[in-house]
Amino acid sequence: MLSRAVRAWVDKWVQEGLDGEEFDFQAAIGRQLPSVVFCKLIGEPLEMAPIYAQLAEDIMKHAQPPQPGFAEIIEKAAIEAELRMRQVIKDRRARPGDDLVSHMLIAEKAGEVDEDDIFHLVVTVLIGSTDTTDAQLCLNLAALSDNPSQWQVLRQNPELVPTAVMELIRFKPGVWTLSRSPLQDTVYRGINLTPDDAIWPLVFSANRDPLAFADPSRLDVTRAAGKTPLNFGTGIHMCLGRMITLLEQQEVLSSLLTHWSEFEVTDSEFQGAMYSTVATRMTTRFVPDVRLPSR
Repeated sequence: MLSRAVRAWVDKWVQEGLDGEEFDFQAAIGRQLPSVVFCKLIGEPLEMAPIYAQLAEDIMKHAQPPQPGFAEIIEKAAIEAELRMRQVIKDRRARPGDDLVSHMLIAEKAGEVDEDDIFHLVVTVLIGSTDTTDAQLCLNLAALSDNPSQWQVLRQNPELVPTAVMELIRFKPGVWTLSRSPLQDTVYRGINLTPDDAIWPLVFSANRDPLAFADPSRLDVTRAAGKTPLNFGTGIHMCLGRMITLLEQQEVLSSLLTHWSEFEVTDSEFQGAMYSTVATRMTTRFVPDVRLPSR
């Protein structure tokens, strides 16, 4: 199962950092895990993960304020990504496996999709599941560092991890907004909207709506399930990778709760893109769990 593989990877990386005074969370887990999972999904060797992480990072520069040289970096990464993804599709045609691309090729034989559909899906998974998951993992840790009592609640009640992850993404969403358009002319609160209009709902605002969430400015890892945070969108355009990123976040949190009795973020940096957060640095100081075997 993917969850077991994710937990094994995270446990290994966390354990490798137990002998140090500080842990470079962003480098060891935030940046590494999503691209390793991507390789697993498409059947690529896990050693390719750093290459795909860099490609996603470079392509996603299109969502950041323009800077000199960005256009060339984005174009080069997009070309390389297409070449690599087309080759992956070709390889899976010759040697099918138990992976996303091989299963999509079965759908192609049934006439449900064509190669361009497969290519665009795989690239979407690449750029939509790496930077965003990296940022959210770091934001989750930042929120818990600022609220150490909630960390201790989870230490005493690890079964709350799935609930806690949903609360963490509500409290500190990495995605700021989503683009939508009405299907037909409509009026919303006195504003005339047409299918040609672009609407940008604010995730931060929706996730702190007191009509949807009681005491919304408080992090509460025991918060009962109710309204779903807007991070992943809704309806037919809900994020396809939702369950994968939630799985990653749950396994990371579960692993850290097992290995750290307490922690604090000692250094971090986040940058803003046009519609999401980018994590560039996060270092933590931690106290190892005394129940761990001596090293």
